[in-house]
Amino acid sequence: QAQLVVSNFQNNNKQLLLEFTTISALSTNVINNAWRQNGYAANKAETNKRQSYSNAYDVDTYDFLTLVMELEDVPVKDLQSSSEDEMLRKKLDNTSTHLK
Repeated sequence: QAQLVVSNFQNNNKQLLLEFTTISALSTNVINNAWRQNGYAANKAETNKRQSYSNAYDVDTYDFLTLVMELEDVPVKDLQSSSEDEMLRKKLDNTSTHLK
């Protein structure tokens, strides 16, 4: 279910359905690839939303837009202390340093 509907936003007589969501780079479905590409988690979440909404609305009546915010903060204190977690922390730290 879309969270916001905007009427005739683009002057095409269609209502715009907006869906808002957030995702963490530490989510289980993206953690293995999120450190390699900035925005990977957000792109994956957007793709999943588009697929799940693909048959949920009439494309002649509505346009669909999903807005995804990828959460950047890494809750290091919540990660278990293992060598794999330490490697992930270092990769995320390096990625964050290069993006700033």
